[in-house]
Amino acid sequence: MSNKPHILYITYDGLSDPLGKSQILPYIKALSKAGYRFTILSFEKKQRIELEKTRIEKELQEYDINWHYALFTSFPPFFSKIKDIISLYKISRRIAEKDKIDAVHCRSYVASLAGLNLKKKKGIPFIFDMRGFWADERIEGNIWNGKNPLFRRAYHYFLKKEKLFFEISDAVVSLTYKGIEVAEKRYNRSFSDKAFVVRTCTDTTIFNVKNCTVESRAKFRSQITKNNDAFVLVYAGSTGTWYMMEDMFRFFEKFLQHKPGAIFLILTQTPEAEVRVFSSKIPAENVVVKSVEYGEMPQWLHACDAGIYFIRPLLSKQASTAVKTGEMAACGLPAVVNAIGDMEMLFKNYQMGIMVGDLSDASLEEAARKLSLENIPRAEFPPEFSLDAGVEKYKEVYSFVSKTGSSGDEPDNQKD
Repeated sequence: MSNKPHILYITYDGLSDPLGKSQILPYIKALSKAGYRFTILSFEKKQRIELEKTRIEKELQEYDINWHYALFTSFPPFFSKIKDIISLYKISRRIAEKDKIDAVHCRSYVASLAGLNLKKKKGIPFIFDMRGFWADERIEGNIWNGKNPLFRRAYHYFLKKEKLFFEISDAVVSLTYKGIEVAEKRYNRSFSDKAFVVRTCTDTTIFNVKNCTVESRAKFRSQITKNNDAFVLVYAGSTGTWYMMEDMFRFFEKFLQHKPGAIFLILTQTPEAEVRVFSSKIPAENVVVKSVEYGEMPQWLHACDAGIYFIRPLLSKQASTAVKTGEMAACGLPAVVNAIGDMEMLFKNYQMGIMVGDLSDASLEEAARKLSLENIPRAEFPPEFSLDAGVEKYKEVYSFVSKTGSSGDEPDNQKD
């Protein structure tokens, strides 16, 4: 039996999901090399796991990582979630009964139901890795119909659990300092004694200025525009729910008045026709929509002159940080962004582009004018977004929990 600290990592996101590949596995593999033993419990989409299972198993075996998974279900709505939660409880308890677990690390709210249960029943130290205000995201993002009694009940259920996640957990991990502030205000108590901020991970071996050559920039720019002097503004990612496409196109419309030949490049999996609904006031030739492979994203970003992303200024997003924040900065790409979460602090501490105070016409016009001057320096990459920095932070979390967390030999007999 290994003497390494044994972490049970629970995620409702799949390892076969893009997020699992970019934001979960890199950390766990690096932490495995740093002296921790992992067992992972994930929920996988059927179509993806059928394609990815063999590859993932082989990858995890190289790091001696144990993996258990259940199939993610989405139908019927609401009741499928209950089914998944029952599976989550059963599998996590079975794992904890078979092997000594030194800490259970839970990514977001659904996974944290199991962490809370193991904390109560077996006294296993519980790490609440919140990722965002998940229950509020369901309502604010119209993922759950707030007028439906079932979804209203689910919302209030998770709010009650959220309070327990914050209060009973041995450590809280947030993507932003603002997220901790919001939680402290909501529950009228301080969590600073056990709170840690770990940013989204950017793989700087891939997203790196040094990886782009003059030749590759020319190659990718030629697929965007034939005008070598055209200014290319880029948005990369999904176009629904959290991102303010209408306002980004409002900004570009104003930017075109300063740079008539500019191109707005949209890199997304969203069908082009759906994207062009937002661009009706802009000449078609000034908007380019492409679906590209994630592995080529650094080259596409290097081919551009600036990035943009506006996130809806909702309470639930105060605890979130866009993955593209680190990726664009690592490529040296200055970005035009709005104030959400820790963005104001980051843009104050690092040269990362232009912060738009609000989305009024006057503010957008001023930001467009500044960008058109083309004297915005290359973006600085905040070191805290690197994989190495994230790994060191998680080591701090695990060390903290090992010293302050409850012992697995002293179960708490509280009821669920």
